[in-house]
Parts: sequence; structure tokens; C-alpha cells
Amino acid sequence: MRSIFLLLALGLLISGDSFTAQARAEATHQLRIATLAPRQSTLGEVYHNLKIEMKKRTNGAVNMKMYYGGVAGDEITVVRKMRVGQLDGALITSTGLSALVRQVLVMEAPGLIRSYPELDAVREDLAPQFEAMFDKAGYKLVAWGDAGKTRIFSTHKIFGPTDLQKVRPWVWRDSATMRAFIKASGANGVLLNLPEVYSG
Repeated sequence: MRSIFLLLALGLLISGDSFTAQARAEATHQLRIATLAPRQSTLGEVYHNLKIEMKKRTNGAVNMKMYYGGVAGDEITVVRKMRVGQLDGALITSTGLSALVRQVLVMEAPGLIRSYPELDAVREDLAPQFEAMFDKAGYKLVAWGDAGKTRIFSTHKIFGPTDLQKVRPWVWRDSATMRAFIKASGANGVLLNLPEVYSG
């Protein structure tokens, strides 16, 4: 499985077990992990601290090389790099996950799940099935997380599809859900991948 090393390393970190003298004598294992989250974001800070703690708890035997802010490419590119062994793991959204297991997109169908308690209940029910699908695809889903709701921001007032049709919203090229939503609204979106969107 492509990201099994991440799972094992996290297990060692959580358990607090130290590596044996033999393991410490071996070469350092470097885990290459990619994420769209910027280094200076809250999530980036969490992973930076995890990297430091992992190196400390494993006596330097495991090091995480983090690729923040989409420098390793958008999520579909990251999944491809995992397939060929250029990356060991990734922190990805349902867009990236759907490149491995298409069925996860049901979790972000517009209007289907309306609250976090509903999301938690649905995910708890479906997680074992999804995790089995990832295992079958050759990947280990280490953890679930939430990045918040998808929202459309505009300098114009948007009350419905007709208002959306008057503007040119950004559409994440790799997101099947976003593309379908914009198409259903009749709007003409600008297809760009996340690293191509100016965020400065």
C-alpha cells in the first residue's frame, strides 16, 4: 500500500514506543507527504509540529518531508505521484480521494448533508466500506478530517443560479462536484486547479 509507511510511523508516534538500537542504526526513513495546505496555515502548523515530534520520538529514524501549498501539484497529480512511488502519502480532500475511490463524492453532494452531526453520522456508517475500497485500491486511509463547507465568494450579490450566470466563478478543474454544480446552474466557470489560483 502506497501510504502504509505513514500509518506505521503515526502509530509509533502515538504509542510513544521508541525505536530499537538496531532500528536507530539503520538509515533514516524519509516520508514524503504532500498537501495543498500552506505552510503558514493552521493545518500546516499542525503538520510541522508533527514532523518535529515524529523525528524526536523516533530518535531521528523517521523524518517527514512535507510539500506544502500545492508545490507537488494539485491533488490528482499528487495521487499519480503516490502511485509511482514519488510520494509516500498525502493530506487530500474528497477531490483527491475520488481519484482512488469515486464513491466518496457522495459525502459532498450539494444539499445532501446539511450539518456536521449529519456528516459525522453518515461518515461513521460509511467509513468501513470506504476504507475497504481504499485498501482494495492499494492505499491506506489513515484518518478522516473536515476542511469546512464549500462556499462561493463574489464581489457581486449571488442569490441564485441567474445571478451566478452573470459572473465567471472559479471552478476547481479536478472537482467533479464543482464542475457538475456550475454546469447545473447554467454558469460559465473558469476552470483552474488550486495551485493556479492566485492567493496573495
